[in-house]
Amino acid sequence: MTTRLANPHYLPEAYIQVNLVNFTVTKEGLEDQLLAELVRCERPELEESRDSLVTSISSDKRQLLDLESKILRLLKESSGNMLDDETLIATLNSAKQTSGIIQSRVREAELTETQINQARDEFRSPPIAATRLWFVISDLEALDTMYQASLATFKSMYQHCIAAAPTAPTLEGRLQSLVLFMTSYVHRMVCRGLFDVHKQVFSFMVAAAAQRAAGQISSAEWDCLLRGGQAASAAGSSSSSRYSAATGRSGASSTASDLSPLTKPAWCSPAVWAGFMGLETALPGAFGGLCSAVAAAAPASSSSSSSSSEGVRDGWQQLLQPGSTVNDFVGGSSSSSSTVADGATTLCLLDRLIAAAGIGQQQQQQQQQQQQQQQREQQPDTGQQQQ
Repeated sequence: MTTRLANPHYLPEAYIQVNLVNFTVTKEGLEDQLLAELVRCERPELEESRDSLVTSISSDKRQLLDLESKILRLLKESSGNMLDDETLIATLNSAKQTSGIIQSRVREAELTETQINQARDEFRSPPIAATRLWFVISDLEALDTMYQASLATFKSMYQHCIAAAPTAPTLEGRLQSLVLFMTSYVHRMVCRGLFDVHKQVFSFMVAAAAQRAAGQISSAEWDCLLRGGQAASAAGSSSSSRYSAATGRSGASSTASDLSPLTKPAWCSPAVWAGFMGLETALPGAFGGLCSAVAAAAPASSSSSSSSSEGVRDGWQQLLQPGSTVNDFVGGSSSSSSTVADGATTLCLLDRLIAAAGIGQQQQQQQQQQQQQQQREQQPDTGQQQQ
């Protein structure tokens, strides 16, 4: 009986009758396997030395256990005074000498293994990237049940990348070229089997996984993207501290009480306005002054902006201008608004949010104009009926 569930739950009666064997691939286990494949291709003598050392250490430890079992058996079978048993004493002396030799050999082998592992760790960056790609590929099953990943196929692609990646005069250059070639090759091969609607999602997942591993996307930012600003702001100050620790950027903290005096623009729905407030509350270092800028975009609420965030608000207002993009804003931002530029660069999806809000405002105006036109057309008909 097999199952693809990562953590299956059965009744106690089932647990008593069967043994559960977990074959789930873990991040550390897959990374070690891919590291062994890479070192075996790049430095075969290093991997052979490690394999022989592991075998030798295992054999020596097994021999120590056999000696201990033999001594215990002789002590159990001995009768009378043990000091008069010459066979037992000779066996104990021989076991002591053999045990000392084996223990010394095991210590030397373990020291050599540590040195070999340090040399192998220099090749760890490609296996880390490959492991990250594999778990992104395995997550595609959540999009469609047709996307069933095969670890054997992925390993064959990994071996092909090792053989086909460009060489370099230095080890660092070789590993970097291997990571770039592997990412491009695996992305191209996986996209061949994806629907068009899922290709951009897969590309985003690969890029986001790489940036999260590099620390360019903090946990607070990722929570905002997945759960929204309102859900992320529920963590309170802990989200701000995680953001500052992960990105090294700090900003003036904003709370719900600080943002409550601001007036919601007429074109902004309550849900969107709550999202703006959640973004600034959860990530004040990146979105400080966002709500003030959005509120100032409406003529009736321009006086509700605080003077302490003039520089930040001006930066967001520059982004809120019709036709402006995030790239134009970041390129034209001054050093005083570097915090805002970091926020715009980090979450470029805000540009799409602003564009969607503008489209919604235009649609609302068009609907109002159509209603007014229909009312004007109905007024002459009513007058004719009265006559």
